[in-house]
Amino acid sequence: MALGAIINRMDSAINSRSKAILKSIVREYIRGGEPVGSRTLSRITNLNLSPATMRNIMSDLENMGFLMSPHTSAGRVPSAKGFRFFVDHLLTARPPDEALINRLRDNVRGDTAADVLAAAANTVSQLTRFAGFVAAPARGTLRIQQLRFVKLSSSRVLTVVVTVDGEIINRIFECERPPQERDLAAAARFFNRYLCDLTFEEAKNRLREEMKNLRGEISRLLAGMMKTIDNKLADAEGTIQVAGELNLLNQSELTADVRNLRQLYALFNKKKEFFSIIDRGSRAEDVCVFIGNECGHDALSECSLVLSPLGHDDDGTVLGYLGVIGPKRMRYQQVIATVDVASKLVSHSLQQLRLEELNA
Repeated sequence: MALGAIINRMDSAINSRSKAILKSIVREYIRGGEPVGSRTLSRITNLNLSPATMRNIMSDLENMGFLMSPHTSAGRVPSAKGFRFFVDHLLTARPPDEALINRLRDNVRGDTAADVLAAAANTVSQLTRFAGFVAAPARGTLRIQQLRFVKLSSSRVLTVVVTVDGEIINRIFECERPPQERDLAAAARFFNRYLCDLTFEEAKNRLREEMKNLRGEISRLLAGMMKTIDNKLADAEGTIQVAGELNLLNQSELTADVRNLRQLYALFNKKKEFFSIIDRGSRAEDVCVFIGNECGHDALSECSLVLSPLGHDDDGTVLGYLGVIGPKRMRYQQVIATVDVASKLVSHSLQQLRLEELNA
């Protein structure tokens, strides 16, 4: 018999009484962090069962892989499979708390997409007391459709780049001397005439060749544009912002293994590996929860990952992610609600900013 069929058969063998006990054990372990014994269960449940019956049911749940027995205690703790069953079948669906919605709405905002994403990562980290993150994967090879320069002050110029697929990229750079409007217009005309429909890499290389043949002011303005392109190329693998990493040091389950904790912190700086993990939720329409080894990386074997996509392109490509990383012993209902509401607010804010830029 296949492993999946065996697991399904064991899951179906859990009767309502066993489910109630498993739910109580998971909730009590999440609350207190200590193994749960039959005496504690008798106190916190209304099942009116003898301690011996409780122990028998707990033993059955352990045999099915939902519970584990730490060597130092007669009580039980949930396994990754136990947490999985709890999240999938035993969580009670509730509407988000109004206070949570208001706090997220007040904090998840900004004048730019980067501001919104940074605020979201910080806010979900503060609310859950774990590590919050936002991630925007690379969206393939972008080609430039149009460039515009906007003078902001005597020395600051805004570069607005519109890509062929409609993405708008804004960068501000400082000029060595106050630019003239005619020079800004001339530099933009040159770029739009000779450098459109090129990739960022191609435009960067072409600029290097052409700038030596241009007069000083236009050359300097295009040099500022080259910095814009350099910044974009630096993000070619996508961008990741993590907030509240130090919160993980307060979780005894994660600090027990220093080597694993180092791997976890190192993972935050490895874009390719990080994106390969969170891409597991790329086709989801709602919040995803990955527990322990389901996360797909050794550094996350003692963690749970709760994430939500921030919308999709027309072709189904995910635009970004928002999520939380914490120990398996987390208040899933609270964390799921936080990520769910925050992701919807971020998606709305990014859509509004995009409309404002297009109409500017």
